[in-house]
Amino acid sequence: MKINKYFLIACGIILIVVVILLFPNKKNVKTVANKSSYDNIWVIDKDQLSGLINNRNGRALFVNVWVTWCIPCIEEFPNLVKLHDAFRDKPIDFVSFNVNLLSEKDSLVVPFLEKNNSNLDVYMASDDNVDALLDVLDKNWTGAVPVTFIFDKEGKRQVSIVGKRDYEFFKASIDSLIN
Repeated sequence: MKINKYFLIACGIILIVVVILLFPNKKNVKTVANKSSYDNIWVIDKDQLSGLINNRNGRALFVNVWVTWCIPCIEEFPNLVKLHDAFRDKPIDFVSFNVNLLSEKDSLVVPFLEKNNSNLDVYMASDDNVDALLDVLDKNWTGAVPVTFIFDKEGKRQVSIVGKRDYEFFKASIDSLIN
């Protein structure tokens, strides 16, 4: 009887090892499968965002806040890519601030950026509580997206635009600030 008991225990252990080897952790498989060539996403905290705004080195800053599930954000995004390309040689930097959960970066944010042929610098909050970061942009902001903030060369917010806008509207706003 003792041999049968140990034999069953050994068979159980072997079965567990075989199952682990045959069915790898899905999280690891997903990570490898979702590797992306999009490398313009950075995780940022409140102090880093403040530094980005305040240390302008003579350049204005255009910050657009969006999320992948927002229809107006989705419709507006191609205009942002076009603006970035049009103002490439002008004294203004473009930042895209995504407020999806950080855990959604690979599954939602990267595919969205790739689909839109984006070359924008994209920032995401270092944790899922983005309120502190958003207060850096505007303490009175209600949280509606999309929203755009344009800062002057000294890092002072000059323009706040709540809601979807088109290329011409953004272009006129930027031109009035940098010219």
